[in-house]
Amino acid sequence: MQSFIGMCNVFRRFVSNFARVATPLTNLMGSTAPVTVAPPTPEQSFSFEELKRRLKQPPVLALPRAGHKYVPDVDACGTRVGAALLQELEEGGLRPVAYISRVLEGAERNFGVTERECLAVVWASLQVRAYFQEDPFLVRTDHDRLRGLLIIDGTAHGRLAHWRMRLNELAFEIAYTPEQTHWLADGMSFLVTSGADRSSADTYLPVFFLTRAGTARGLEAASDVSGRTTRAINKNEVATAQGEDLLCRKIVQALNAVRAVPFLEDSDGLGCRRAVHDGAAQIVVPVLLRVRILQLENETTLAGPQGEFRMYAAMRRYYYWPGMAADVVLHVRNCASCARSRVRPLRAVAALQLFPASLPLQDVGTDLFGPLAKTAAGNEYIRVIVDRFSKLVRAIPIGKIRAVDCAYVLLAYWIGAYEPADRVRSDRGPQFTVQFWHQVCNLLSVEAKMTTPSRPQTNGQAIISTAQWGASSTTTTPSTPRRRTSSCRR
Repeated sequence: MQSFIGMCNVFRRFVSNFARVATPLTNLMGSTAPVTVAPPTPEQSFSFEELKRRLKQPPVLALPRAGHKYVPDVDACGTRVGAALLQELEEGGLRPVAYISRVLEGAERNFGVTERECLAVVWASLQVRAYFQEDPFLVRTDHDRLRGLLIIDGTAHGRLAHWRMRLNELAFEIAYTPEQTHWLADGMSFLVTSGADRSSADTYLPVFFLTRAGTARGLEAASDVSGRTTRAINKNEVATAQGEDLLCRKIVQALNAVRAVPFLEDSDGLGCRRAVHDGAAQIVVPVLLRVRILQLENETTLAGPQGEFRMYAAMRRYYYWPGMAADVVLHVRNCASCARSRVRPLRAVAALQLFPASLPLQDVGTDLFGPLAKTAAGNEYIRVIVDRFSKLVRAIPIGKIRAVDCAYVLLAYWIGAYEPADRVRSDRGPQFTVQFWHQVCNLLSVEAKMTTPSRPQTNGQAIISTAQWGASSTTTTPSTPRRRTSSCRR
């Protein structure tokens, strides 16, 4: 209700007697609102429907005017995305031109917050692109991170990279609007309506090259990444080539004989095939044009290499010829630009460093083993401390493995018996990564070192000693530590 009233408040100056009409709804909010909201009364239902009707009629809703900048307000919630298309007027201010909303379906409900907000921008921009096809526009959102995410760069990958490429054909800017003032789009995304659009977002990369207009969506030529220029194909070339192709002539003969074949002739006189799975009208491509279509589809600078499966999935919606899937795979595997895109730069890996111990009691390794069978003294774990130079090992049974217990064992059974080491090396267990452990080591002037992630051999001596003690020992209560002793008590 707050989202809906906030959306109406944006244009309340255009709604006569707004406060009186909205009073039954505003009574449901604020400190006097009931804890449990009952079903709507006739007055509340009338107020709700009346406000919706006024938002969809003049003077609130305006007709689009050429030459004025558009501003889509977009937002997403857990189950829906919504947007309101606004336009700047000559007298100043913004007026709504259209309201749109859609229910998230299937896997879209599992998207994270950023992906849902990005999906709202992509879907809304493509849904109302007829208004600003070639004009720059401003997208307003309450998700600040989108301002950097929708910038095309070399780090794009995954679903977000696909959406960035899809939006690359539009000229737009992203502006951040605080959530407290983003009521218009917020109301569109939170408002549950029975007429919401449930169709999935068409985020597929477009096919630019063979259209009924005769040119490739206004492109007279397409250049691939190697600099070659491939001329776009118009319908006259397709009709001429089909007249000379053997397969197309057989299709025409079958159509003239009124046979039950999956082929047809479209309004432009081109031979087409009706797809079996989805019923798409696929243009039958003659042999002379197949190589050019493969080049146009795969090697343009705008679309870029798509890979075998995506390229075939995009082409089968528009084209058909026998063995097209095999030709697509062969073309992609022999394409130099696709081969370059498959090669990933090697990850920078630093050289392994050696850290040999040069003096006794200078470099110490420690590790934990357990849980084991609990002893009468309540011990379940073994704490192993080893001197990496002299191989002196001490194994101390303990009952708990908290950071406090590990610090006490180090103080009582090693530093108290010998002297503080220069370094104590451990794994990345929670006992050794907390601030308490590092503060204790700082007070003792001991450098707390941890192993490299997924590289346990960094602390190999302590791990081997732990395994040996765990396999052959039975834990007992530790004896009182003694100064300068080399005995290894359990």
